[in-house]
Amino acid sequence: MPSFSLNGFSAGLAFLIYRSFSFIFTVFFRGIFQIPQKIP
Repeated sequence: MPSFSLNGFSAGLAFLIYRSFSFIFTVFFRGIFQIPQKIP
């Protein structure tokens, strides 16, 4: 079942890429707008 393994690998890779891009975008957004995010 090479197709099943390939699909699983693709899904995992896509998830990792999505997580990394989400983290990078959050840091980039905070850096540009200088949001303190420490409102008590």
